[in-house]
Formats: sequence, C-alpha cells, structure tokens
Amino acid sequence: MAPVSSKYYIRWLIVTVLTLFAHALIAQKYNFQHYDIDKGLLQSQVTSITKDKLNQIWLSNLGGINCFDGKQFTSFTVGNGIKNYFNFAIGTDNSGRVWCGNSGGLTCFEAKGLINYPFTGKNTLRPVRRIVCDRHDNIWALSDQKLFKIVNQKLVEQQITVDNEVITDIEKDERGSLYAAIQNKGIYKLRYNKWDPFAPLNAFKNVGDIIQFAVVPHHAGQVYMITQSQLLFLKDSVTTTVDNALISKINMRLVCLAIDHNLDLWLGTDKGAYLLSNHTLKHFDDTNGFTNTRVFSIFVDYENHIWFGTDGAGLYKYQLDDYLVYDKSQGLTSQLAMAMVKNRRGEIYIATYGGGLQGCRDGKITQIKNLPPEFKDARINCLYVDTNDDLWIGTDDFGLWKKTRNGTVKISNNLSCTFITQSKDRTIWFTTNFGCFYIQNNKTIPIYGLNYQCNSLLTMGTDSMYVGTFDGLVLVKDKKIAGESRLLQGSSINCMQKYRTTILIGTTDKGLYGLDTRTGKLRNIDTKNQASPNTISGMLVVGYQLWLGTSRSINRYMIEGNDTPIFKKLIAPADVYECNQNAVLLTDHKVWIGTTHGIIIFDNNVKKQPPLSLHLAIQKVSVNNPDIKFNSVYQNGYRIPEKLELSSDESRLAIKFQAIEFGDNRDIFYRYKLEGLDKDFSWPVQNNAVEYPQLPPGTYTFKIKAIVDGMISDTVSYTFTIVPTIYQTAEFKFIILLFLLSLVFGIYLYKIYSHRKKLNYINQLKHHEQDLVRRQTAEDFHDDLGNKLTRINMLAELLARNFARHSETESKLVEQIQLSASEMYAGTKDILWALNPDNDNLAEVLDVIKGFAENLFMNIDVKLNFNLPADELRLNQMTLPLGHSRNIILIFKELFTNILKHSKANIVTFAVDITSDGCIEFDVTDNGCGFDPEHSSGGNGIKNMRNRAKKLNASLTFISNNNAGATSVLLLPIP
Repeated sequence: MAPVSSKYYIRWLIVTVLTLFAHALIAQKYNFQHYDIDKGLLQSQVTSITKDKLNQIWLSNLGGINCFDGKQFTSFTVGNGIKNYFNFAIGTDNSGRVWCGNSGGLTCFEAKGLINYPFTGKNTLRPVRRIVCDRHDNIWALSDQKLFKIVNQKLVEQQITVDNEVITDIEKDERGSLYAAIQNKGIYKLRYNKWDPFAPLNAFKNVGDIIQFAVVPHHAGQVYMITQSQLLFLKDSVTTTVDNALISKINMRLVCLAIDHNLDLWLGTDKGAYLLSNHTLKHFDDTNGFTNTRVFSIFVDYENHIWFGTDGAGLYKYQLDDYLVYDKSQGLTSQLAMAMVKNRRGEIYIATYGGGLQGCRDGKITQIKNLPPEFKDARINCLYVDTNDDLWIGTDDFGLWKKTRNGTVKISNNLSCTFITQSKDRTIWFTTNFGCFYIQNNKTIPIYGLNYQCNSLLTMGTDSMYVGTFDGLVLVKDKKIAGESRLLQGSSINCMQKYRTTILIGTTDKGLYGLDTRTGKLRNIDTKNQASPNTISGMLVVGYQLWLGTSRSINRYMIEGNDTPIFKKLIAPADVYECNQNAVLLTDHKVWIGTTHGIIIFDNNVKKQPPLSLHLAIQKVSVNNPDIKFNSVYQNGYRIPEKLELSSDESRLAIKFQAIEFGDNRDIFYRYKLEGLDKDFSWPVQNNAVEYPQLPPGTYTFKIKAIVDGMISDTVSYTFTIVPTIYQTAEFKFIILLFLLSLVFGIYLYKIYSHRKKLNYINQLKHHEQDLVRRQTAEDFHDDLGNKLTRINMLAELLARNFARHSETESKLVEQIQLSASEMYAGTKDILWALNPDNDNLAEVLDVIKGFAENLFMNIDVKLNFNLPADELRLNQMTLPLGHSRNIILIFKELFTNILKHSKANIVTFAVDITSDGCIEFDVTDNGCGFDPEHSSGGNGIKNMRNRAKKLNASLTFISNNNAGATSVLLLPIP
C-alpha cells in the first residue's frame, strides 16, 4: 500500500476536526438590559447620561430628555420648556439639579420649572456637548470647542490661555476640581479661579487630539485619555500608551471613555463597546447581547452598572457578568432548552425542543454529529449521563435512546420521556406520559399501577424511589408501589431534590413543599412570598442554597436551619423567564437553567449585595377632577402640586411613588401612613400607588418609605389640605347651630305665645261670660231686689201712716224698718256697681272713692284735698281684674271712716300717682292725732285692710306717730 502523503493527511485532519466540532463556534451572550422607544424611551439616539441625587438615570437624546427610575421613563420636550429637541449634553450640579444642553444654551430643572440660560452675543447654533459643575457650584459648558460659564443667568465665553483656543473636553475629579483639554496645549486645571497647566504639551508628543479624558478616582494626577485610535495614560506629566497591541486590534474610531468602580476601562466605538480589564480586551456587539451601532456615551452608576447611550439603538445597561445567556444568537438551534448534562470529559450536552442535541465546550455551542436521522430537529425532553459516562436521551415522541462511544441505539418504544435517573444499584429509571419504567437485561419493565403521566424521580436508598406523578407523590419500593396512600394527591409533581432529611417537592399548582423523611410530616413552604408563582418547574440544591425555576422567574434562596429549613430569598435576575421542567445543571460552580428563551448561566459564588443606598420619589399626585387648578413645582424631575388644597367634596386623591432601584428582581416593599388619619405605618406592600377616595377636612402629611433587601430609605413626605366646604366650616356650623337654637327658641316662644293667646282667649271668653253674668246679675238684682226693697219701703211708709195715731213704740219700729231698707238699698247699689264690668277701670274707682269721701266729710269742718292724675284717658284704659275695684274701694272707705272717727284731723289729702316701676301708689294723709300702727286697738279695721291688700298683691303701709298725723300708702302693681 502506498504511503499517504503528509499534505493529504493534514487535509484529512482539518476536515475531521471541522466535522467533529460542527458548524460555527459562537460565543456566549452577556447580561445587557436593553431600553428603547418600545419601553418608553423618548428617542433612540442617546447622546449623554448622568444621575441625580436620588440616583435616577437622566439622559439626553435627539427628542428631548428622559428620566429613568428603574421601572419607567419620564419624558421632557419642548412642550415642557426645553429650548430644543436636539439635546447633546446632560449633567447635575452639587445640589442635585439637572441641566441639559442644546443649541439654545442650557436648561435647568428647578423647583419652579424649567429655566433656560441662553448664550450671550451671537448664537453659534452649535449645541452644548458637555456640562460640568465644579466644587463651587459654577456651571461650565462646552460648545463649538469653546468654554462657557453661567454668569448673571447667561452663558458667557471663558478663555483659558489665548483667543481662538480649541477646547476638546472638560471633566472634573471626585473633589469637583475642573480640568480642560486644549488642542496643541495639553490639559489645564482650574485652581483659585486661575487655569494652571496640569499636563503640558510635551507630555503629548505624537498624540492626536484628545477626544475625551477621565481622571482616575482616588488617584491624584492620573488620567486616562482617548484619541480616535489610541488609549493613553497620564501620570506624573508623562503620557504612555495603554495596551497598544490590544487597542490597535479595535480597528475602529474611539468615541467615549469611562472608568468603573473596579478601575476597569470601558471604550465606546463606532461599532459597539470594549472592556479593558487586566490587560484583556472584551468586545461587546450584536453577537453577544449588545449592539453594533456607535456608542455616544458611557456612564457608571453608584452600583457599578454600566450604561451605554447609542446612536439609534437606544439605552443599554450592563450587569457585570451577573449571568450569561445562550440563545439562538449564540448558536442554539431552538430557544427551548429542555435539559443539560455534563460527562466526565467536561462536555455539556444540551437538549432542545425541536432543535435536536447540541454540545458546549469552553463556552462555544456546537452541533452533535453522527446521530440517527430521527434526531434532526428532534424534540428532546430530558438527558442523563450514567456511571459508565453513557448519554441517555429521552425524546418527546420517539422513545428512550442511549448514546455510547460506539453509537446511538433505541431502548424503548415511542414513548414521551419526561425524566431519567439511575438508582444506586445502577438501574436506569425513566418516566413517561404512560407511567414509570426501569431497564433490566436491556428490557423496559413498567411499574405496575403507575400507568399514567409521571414527571420526575428521586432515589431514596438502594431499594426505594419516589415518583412524581400528575396526581401526587408515590413511593416505589422493591420496584413495586409501597402502600396505597400517596402524598399531595391531586397535584402534579414536577421536580424533587433532597436537602439533608428533607425532600423538597415542586408542584404545578401549589408551590413548594417539604417532606420530613424521619417523621413523614409534609409542610407547605410559603410559596406566596418565597417562590411566586406557584408553578415550580425545576430546582437545584447547591450547598446551602436552593435554585428554583418557575413559570415566570428564576429564584435563589438561602437555606437556614436543619430540622425545619427556612428559605430566605436572595437576589435573582430581573428578566421574566419561563423555566422548563427539570432543566437545571451545576458545573464548576455555575448553575445552568433551561428556559423558553435559551439557557441562563449563573455564577453560584457571586453574592449580590443589597443596594448601597436607597432613595424614593413621589412621582405623581393626582386629583379626581381635572378642572381643579393648582400651582406645581418640580421635585426630582416630577411635577408635584405645591401647597395643594382641595375642597372636601372633591377630596379624592391618588399618590404614586417609586423606589429608585436598578438591581435585578429585587423585591421592593413600601410602608406608608397619612398623618391626620393613620396612627401607624402600613404593613409592607408592593403596590407603588395609594388612593384616598374621600377625606374629611384637615391638614394631612403623607409619609412613605421603601424597603429593599433589608435596607430602608429615608421617609419622604407630602403635605396637603382638605378645605371644608361652606357647610363644613365652623362659622357655618355656628350659624346653623344658632339658627337651630333660634328656631327651637322661636318655636318655644311661639308655643308660649300660642298658649298665652289661648289662655287670653279663654280668659277673654271667661271675662266676657263673667261680664255678661255680672251685668245680668246686676240687672236682675237691681230689678228684683230693688223693686222688693222699694215695696218694703212703701209698705213701711203706709204702715207708718197707720201707726201715726198709735203708740210711739210701733212708730219707731216702722222707722227702723224704713231705715234698714234704705241702708240696704244703698249697700245694694255698691254691690251692683261692683258687679258691672264697665266699672273695672281705675277712673271709675277713683270717682267712687272721691264721691264717698266728699259725702263722708260733707258738713264737717275738714278740708278735703284730691291730687289725681291729669291723664284721664290713661286712667280709663287701666282695667282692673275682677274684685280689685271693690277691695280698693273698701280699703279707702275704711281709711276715710277711721280718719273721721278717730283722727280729729281738719285736713285730709287723697293722692294717686303712677310710679316709674309700674305701680299705682295711693296715698291718704291727715294732720290728726296719729296712731301707733303696731299697737292699735281699733278692732279689725287695719287687719281687714291688710287682708284686702294681700288679695290685691299690693302692699299697705301706715306711717304715723302719736300727735303727728298719719299717712297710709297702698302700692298696687299695675295689672
């Protein structure tokens, strides 16, 4: 046989290697988060990036300005007050105010609104491309390669060296000192309002124009710089190139530069970005999760996230290799990664659904060759590498296969395999849609009684196996079902893992369970808070950590405790991934999880830290009625009503807030209270809005704080007032109360008035009836008794004539009869006078008293004086109650009679006066001998007079001394 030539042998070797390693070897995909206009970005050309005092990301673009809080974008355009749509620079000052720059100058986001600071003199129409605030809070701007400073509310050009200098960049260090790069002159530093050379021109020999430079944090005097093609390092006024051999391979124009917290360098180019770390250069483009477009700006935030502003591809954020992704862009033939296993040679097999079997070595995806034709675009559900390093392949529709070094053979019929494992006696077990099977003597033997859907297996010693079915957990012992009872009946068991003496069980509908193998006790692990949602697709225990793949996310937990493990949630990725059943693998401290979007690879040794700081912003205060007008102020980029006052009938209020947090999948909780209504803060909730439908009048302060991974933000507050309507004011309530009291009092007075009116009416009726009775009585008495007395008188006179010629005794008797009849007639006249209601007035009473006195003292040497009121009309109008007239008359008849009998007076005065306090005063005065009222023995006259005065509700007073005359005073209240 002729020898084979070396040329032919080399050709054969190349073909063989290419055949073995399949198609193209494609790199891994890095952890980039992409934000474009579909996620709220205003415009896709992001020209500059910065952060404010709350760590919110602000960016300028060719449509305006965006503010990003980690969840959503807020936009600002010309309609909000910015001078121009095309903004090329953004920055913040020392107080946290945000500044943006365009061809119209600068715009500042101040509390009262957006304030514009124009250029002085002729406008160059060149936009501001850099904004820096120095340690003294001076605002500097770079435009048209000239330096400007805000002076008296305007941008005024500043000179560093001479006229017409070309300034290519301005930067500041961590202390706020300002630096400027000048073409053909070097870098200058501002000290005490004077520009001094920092790096002179001789330090830049054979160096092109500096596009951008960055002062190394905490390393005084060290500066990184880029030109269009070089990366330079300045130290002690000496400039050197950095990794020139690596940088020269970039072979594209450098655009921007940034230094991260690890002092690694990030370079933005015309096509993607580069990371220079430990003399290793890594390129990021559209093949590994980034973009091929130009990178305008790079910004490093407080948590060392790297942000990229691109020319048309939007905004990107890099997580510093928190996890990697393999998907179609990295060579997977299908996004559905169903299973991964690793053999002893370090090769990783990847099963895809509809993409066949693939391999991965050294981060490169390859296609496995020399497989039977059934495996082309096959749907593979599960994989397993046994103790002989043979690969078992469970397919979806053409059974179980075994791949050895000698080839690939079919083991079972066309069953849909769901899980494969090996027991301690080296028996291969697998589950299918028609039950559970094991391989013995190259034969497939079913477990009798398990002839339905089975999903997972867990070896428990040499003779036992737990089988997870669609109807609970079944224990198989000695290849037979042990007992009739099963755990979690009615639940579909997807996956199982053992942690010490606890079996962790993942279900489709009830979350995570723990089974204590010593006691047989089953407990539900709080899936609502720990592994939401309740569908657990796959799990992996790594030391004291548990990885869970669910229908919506990937979760990582720290396991604490031995007898009853407690699961404390750690930080996991933010993207929503639906994990596939039992698609988990641990290799070289890396956790691989198969999802519907490819394979996600985590470094289990990386421990993510809680946020370095946590801030919170109230983003919106909205009222129910859009017609309500109020003044607003800008707070942290959000327009918030200032000193809000709402009427109580329009008091529906909603407040939206957000913790500023850019970590992946961190749970954010809020606690809030409304001072004036709530006593304590609420329990932690994840809702970032609260609504108050109807608040009573008062002044309220809404207080809110955020909690992330145990870190609590400062409390943020907002005060507003609910103004009472007119019917809720104290004045209105007082008026209503006064009105009600007045109404009640008026009703009370009206009732009294009605009652009195009724009584008066009744009294009038009674008086009228009494008057009628009195008149009738008087008339009847006068007619009847008067006629009879007259007849008696006439009969007595007739009898006297007959007795005139008889004895004197009979004549005297007749005279007495006549006298008694006359006296009786005279007394009857007084009674008849008193009965007549027409006489119930003071004038009639005084006439009677006056007439009685005049008749009594007639023909007697006594001077009688009367002092009566001149207003006769008033006397006639003073009506006296029934009985008053007679008692008054009888009192004064008694007084005048006593004066006549006992006083020996020759002057008697009768006076009547109406007093100012509403009384009628009757005075009778004589100049007689007087008497002692207290010790008088004149019979019952004084006693009777006092009794009558008492009946009149009047007072009767006697003023007298012996031999000094007397005065009698009757004081009668006017009825």
